[in-house]
Amino acid sequence: MQDDELGFRQELKKRFIEGPSLEDCSEEISNIEDTYLKNINDLKGYSWDDKKLVASVEISNSKKLKVTFIPSGNGCHLKLGFIKFIVPNSFSYQENKKEVIDDFLWVSELVLNEKEYNLISKTLNTEAYLITNANEENDFISLFDEEKMESVMAFFEKKEKNNVYSILYLFK
Repeated sequence: MQDDELGFRQELKKRFIEGPSLEDCSEEISNIEDTYLKNINDLKGYSWDDKKLVASVEISNSKKLKVTFIPSGNGCHLKLGFIKFIVPNSFSYQENKKEVIDDFLWVSELVLNEKEYNLISKTLNTEAYLITNANEENDFISLFDEEKMESVMAFFEKKEKNNVYSILYLFK
């Protein structure tokens, strides 16, 4: 049975099932750099991929940063999705916990509004977070604001070529 036989006209299918295309959202995409990345785009090695919605930055010779945006709800509303730090595979979370937390604070201050940053900062600085080990090499860090039930998830993953630590913002 085809979509038309089920009553899905093309414009309804596009709006409620498929969502808008990147071409439909070109104006919103062009505002991402001004809205979220104004404090990042001056950093060395900054580049923006408007097809993948990813900003990349070389922080140092051994550390790279990727900021990814995701669709939020229907329409062209985009929000900050997750931030990934890529480091050499010799970099471990257990030996570099302070640097990982400092990086999360640093990048959160650059891309979040003051209220969101204050939530992250308070949680990380008071160590009010839960760390679970998926295995001896990977860690999962969960940060919750108990009052608002907004959360942030962070991961440290050992990979074959490099290690990655990421922070995923789940603000309402």
